[in-house]
Amino acid sequence: MDTKRNTMMSKLLSFGITLCLIITVGALGGCPGADTETKARHIRPARATDNMAPTVTMTSAVSDVTDLSPIRVTVKFSELVRGFRQSDLDVTNAAVTGFTGDGANYGFYLVPAAEGVVTADIPAAVAKDGANNWNAAAEQFRRTCDANAPSAMMSTPTVDPTNASPIPVTVTFTEPVTGFDATDVVPGNATVTNFAGSGANYSFDLIPAADGLVAVDVPAGVAQDVAANDNKAAQQLTRMYTGTAPATALSSTVEDPTATSPIPVVVTFSRPVAGFDAGDVATTNATVADFAGFGTDYTFDLVPVADGLVIAEVAEGVAQDAVGNGNAAAPQFSRMYNAAAPTVVLSSTAANPTSTSPIPVTVEFSEPVTGFDATDIVVTNGTVTGLAGSDAAYTFDLTPAGEGLVTADIAADAAQGATGTGNAAATQFARNYVLAIDVPLEAVVEVNEAQWIVDRRAAGPLYGYGDAYVTQNYAPLPVFFEGWQSTPRAEIVEFEWDFGDGTEPFNGFNAAHVYETPGTYVATLTVTNVYGATATDTITIEVLERDGITYYVDAEFGDDANDGMSPGAGAWRTAQHAFNGIGEKRYAPGDEVLFTRGQVFPIESKAVAFTHWPGYGFAFGAYGDPADPKPLIQLTGMATSDNPSVEHPMIFANTAVGLAHVAFVDLAFNATSDIDANNMATIYYSSGATQNLLFYRCDFEDFLNGFMTQSPDPGVVFGIFIIECTFYRSATTHLFAEATHYAVVDTSLDLSGNHIAYLGVLDTAVITGNHFSRPAFGRTAMRMCFFFNDTAPTENIVITDNIFEGWIDPVVNDYDA
Repeated sequence: MDTKRNTMMSKLLSFGITLCLIITVGALGGCPGADTETKARHIRPARATDNMAPTVTMTSAVSDVTDLSPIRVTVKFSELVRGFRQSDLDVTNAAVTGFTGDGANYGFYLVPAAEGVVTADIPAAVAKDGANNWNAAAEQFRRTCDANAPSAMMSTPTVDPTNASPIPVTVTFTEPVTGFDATDVVPGNATVTNFAGSGANYSFDLIPAADGLVAVDVPAGVAQDVAANDNKAAQQLTRMYTGTAPATALSSTVEDPTATSPIPVVVTFSRPVAGFDAGDVATTNATVADFAGFGTDYTFDLVPVADGLVIAEVAEGVAQDAVGNGNAAAPQFSRMYNAAAPTVVLSSTAANPTSTSPIPVTVEFSEPVTGFDATDIVVTNGTVTGLAGSDAAYTFDLTPAGEGLVTADIAADAAQGATGTGNAAATQFARNYVLAIDVPLEAVVEVNEAQWIVDRRAAGPLYGYGDAYVTQNYAPLPVFFEGWQSTPRAEIVEFEWDFGDGTEPFNGFNAAHVYETPGTYVATLTVTNVYGATATDTITIEVLERDGITYYVDAEFGDDANDGMSPGAGAWRTAQHAFNGIGEKRYAPGDEVLFTRGQVFPIESKAVAFTHWPGYGFAFGAYGDPADPKPLIQLTGMATSDNPSVEHPMIFANTAVGLAHVAFVDLAFNATSDIDANNMATIYYSSGATQNLLFYRCDFEDFLNGFMTQSPDPGVVFGIFIIECTFYRSATTHLFAEATHYAVVDTSLDLSGNHIAYLGVLDTAVITGNHFSRPAFGRTAMRMCFFFNDTAPTENIVITDNIFEGWIDPVVNDYDA
């Protein structure tokens, strides 16, 4: 073999390859035909020696500080090994899962057991290579596990309330963070400036945009720690900012001009102030007396020195609010002070005698007056209708009750002139009425109109039924029917109502009825006059089926954290939560809230306040076996010397809200015996814009004042229905009404205290089928009267088929039974 071939063989042998060498032996020179002999020989290499230990490394794509779990680890040996197993791994603060691999490549997951350092070790001599060399130990693998979100806290040295601007704010995180900047700060009624800081500490200024609550939030997830954990939201920082001067206003109940002396003046600041006294009131043609007050409200008497203009002024800066802002100057207060008594004359175009009915009457005062209404006209043998006019001129119709002398008188002080002086009495107006022709008979049906809400609170009807919504609403639907405008009323002897739902007819010029079943009904009024003639009028009532959400209240199995939309374990638990849904605007038209029969639902005093506008179209009722007792809403609050704030405990307090078409059906209400006897426990109190509230088949027991509807303005309490209810053991007045369209029907009032029904300023009402019993000695079963300076009840009140058991105590200008 030549040198080149020897070199190749040497290389092959170095790789451990066995060569087979074939040698051919024959005639030298290789002549053709010469004999040859072929021999094969195997050549084996000498073995190479491997005594190098395999090395091993552990790596991971997860950063050194991490919030990830599990952590993927890759194991790489320097050569093929065998015998490497999961049990060969030594780990701290972690568990091993997902071990896989062979040869030189392996992998596994580390699941941290807790926050902190997680390590993994591969000791020496746990795996062998092909030459049986044990591996060398791996460098330790370690990661730091951090899953805690950093917290943030905001603080400021600025006191609350404040007039300071800007308000400096410091933000402190529990550990250094990144990614936090001014855009991550969420201000309310303010802007953010001068943002600075890094790591765990930052600062900025809040510049209030306007007076009021200034708030700032740091939301969650706007900054990250080194492990990329998002921060937790900081607790909101707020300050009540007042940077403007308190407004000052002077007012008086005395009109201008006036003859009143002294003139009571009220000073109202827009915020509580201090430092204000009588010396701060500057006057012209008057002196200041009886100065009193504190906080926002002060009063004094302005005593005129002589006839003429009387002036009071409060300059700026004489009083300071809680943060030191001086008040703004008040607009000048003035009254023209003088006195004169207006005269009044009644006249008519109708001759005397006359057969005209009604008789048109003109009233002429010598100067513009106020306070004059139909109740100031005292009539014999007739009635007053259609009073109209203003200032010095008025007109009305005088409808004779029968043939004969018809008179009208206006007493002294029935109206007030420009100075507040009452008028002189008018000369009596008289006509001798002679019946000439019959007036055509006409039945007129009206249902309480919707204009109240346009006038009082809103720009239009309550919802999408136009002006007819009082005759189209959800069941149970109470309707107050009016027939008193049928003519000629003096000749009508019977008003009969057919409600169109198969119930018994009702007789009375007004009627109240509850439609419980959805459907369309036609109500008919038939009037009959003294001559036997009849006339009819109709109105359509549409009763809608409730199509909203039904909520359930279960005192045994419920929880107020539930959505309340299923009975039992899915129900709410407390009456307080259910009734508070009114003020929280939780309910929509068509919704109903049902309490479990046979259960008691305690409720704290003054806990339920209907104080939001508006709320309508929902109902509160009962569910369960009808044989079980009605759900009992039980007032448990008590006023004591230790807790005098519960001065007038009540279950429902409706103080300035428009509630409409809200029903309470098949419920019981009572007060526990520990109610302080010096306090008043009421079911319902109203002073603002209510319509068509229904209390149907409800029971009320053990209240000092059981049920009240009261308002200084009767026009805003409109359509209260108390039907088939019971009242028991009230210690004092149980029905207190100043309202219009008020119905008490088929109700039992078994009481022991004051007047059972004290009905002042009552207009257009139906009181029928009731049982009034057990008033206190010297009191009345029902009193209808003036209340303070309000007018007496009108003649549009139906009182029929009632039983009165009690003391009779007639009072001038009162209607008592």
